[in-house]
Amino acid sequence: MRWRDFFEFVLAAIALLFLWLFIDEREKATRKDELISKLYQENQRIKKGYIDLLITHMKTKNALGPNALSELEQLKGNIDHLDTAVHYELDFVIKLVSEGEWLKATRDLAKIVESQLKKKVEGDKGFNNKPMLYNLLMHAKESNWITAVQFENGMLLKEIRNKESHELNVYEETRRLGLSIFGGVDIIYALK
Repeated sequence: MRWRDFFEFVLAAIALLFLWLFIDEREKATRKDELISKLYQENQRIKKGYIDLLITHMKTKNALGPNALSELEQLKGNIDHLDTAVHYELDFVIKLVSEGEWLKATRDLAKIVESQLKKKVEGDKGFNNKPMLYNLLMHAKESNWITAVQFENGMLLKEIRNKESHELNVYEETRRLGLSIFGGVDIIYALK
């Protein structure tokens, strides 16, 4: 009888252990789902905050007309699929804009646009050029990833970025800077 009692006890202990592990895994899964939901909501709030800050700053500088501001508002409603690295970089760009460092913000935004375009063309066999911003923008336009207006705004972004990178004491009109920043953000969201 002793071995049988011992065997039943061990079997019951193993069953309880498995039951406990199963319940624990379900609780972990539930907590993970709740955390993911909270993080997603926070991510959405932060993304909208980027554009709200940009809109507010551009309104105070009169950098964009009402059509561009309404497009930014529309863009804010379409926020959803950007990765964490892009959000981090966009956060830095918005910080530069809020500090009045428009040229540096434009340069950094051009880097983000170029990076996103490079990711997009990685698997595209139709892209055979050197992965430079002009070639990437041209291919994106030809592939209908971006519109003609987005292409022109991307070219403005490229022009200002190059000027800021290669010249001293660069001055650009606030309106052109605002348009280039708006265009860069628009391209990023168009490529999602």
